[in-house]
Amino acid sequence: MPHLVLEHSSELSDDHDIGALVHALFETAASSGVFGRQDIRARSVACDHTVSGATKPGFAHITLRLMDGRPPEVQRKLAEDLLAVLLKHLPEVGALSVAPVEIQRDIYARRVLKEE
Repeated sequence: MPHLVLEHSSELSDDHDIGALVHALFETAASSGVFGRQDIRARSVACDHTVSGATKPGFAHITLRLMDGRPPEVQRKLAEDLLAVLLKHLPEVGALSVAPVEIQRDIYARRVLKEE
């Protein structure tokens, strides 16, 4: 049940296909073998007001939220694979990053409707 949340400086939407990037991130998570496709959620959030010390403008950051208990090696590999997707789609952007964040399974609440 990973949630891939891509935050990015809003001006990136002017010159990049953010929808295609979100799709590529989804496919990368799906092909990892760690999750079922039906469990993955991917989305983007454009940030209008940003400040960065990077020499080149713009940023893109992925928060990879996943249930606790995944080994650090698995989290590291997912982060590296997702960063590779960012590098491919946004090579000239000043700051790119990925941060895995664990969700505590015993206190997580959710509701999902399924088609019958």
